[in-house]
Amino acid sequence: MTDQSVSSSPAVDSAGVRKARIREERRQAILDAAIPLFAANGFSDTGISEIAQAAGMSHGTVFLYFRNKEALFFSAVVEPLRDMERAFSFEETEGRPLQRLQQVIANHVRFVAHHRDYLRLVQYVLGHYERFQDSATEVLAQTERYGESLVALIRDGQRAGQLVPGDAHATALAYLGYINGIGLVVDVRGNQESPIWDAMAGLGLRLFGPTNMSDGTK
Repeated sequence: MTDQSVSSSPAVDSAGVRKARIREERRQAILDAAIPLFAANGFSDTGISEIAQAAGMSHGTVFLYFRNKEALFFSAVVEPLRDMERAFSFEETEGRPLQRLQQVIANHVRFVAHHRDYLRLVQYVLGHYERFQDSATEVLAQTERYGESLVALIRDGQRAGQLVPGDAHATALAYLGYINGIGLVVDVRGNQESPIWDAMAGLGLRLFGPTNMSDGTK
């Protein structure tokens, strides 16, 4: 058996896949430990040793995945944006504009309920824009992209007569402020399935000015 045949055998390939999966799981565990600590204590008052302990790893292991604390912080802020973008997407929604809004608001509230530590971290970064300009720029860029899509949907709803006329940009900004705010102030003691989140979704929909709340909404 040649070296080439060994390297391409199913057993070797499978081992490589497992190794890559384990490496990704460890990296994600570090990020999952870092996000609530950075959110609670800020950048300067969060140590790598503290993060490593929370992740169940040694101090040195963290540096196998992130070159320094700055790189870890940047990843902790920016990488979850992909999950947020999927949660906030309109692509899989169906129906008329009001029904699509209802679907995405439910997704937004669900994301907020399960990612409150991350939202606090984002607020911390935006509040220290000059210090964390690279991370903050990524967050704001995604917010702007999403805001443009939201404005387009609001205008569709207004043209269809499902939403009251008004400034679509202002409405989108008001809603984005609302959805971020409830993640910071709603205190349900870790109960991600609390009925309060359904109430928050209903109130969020009202910000768009639906002309008929019984038109496919709850």
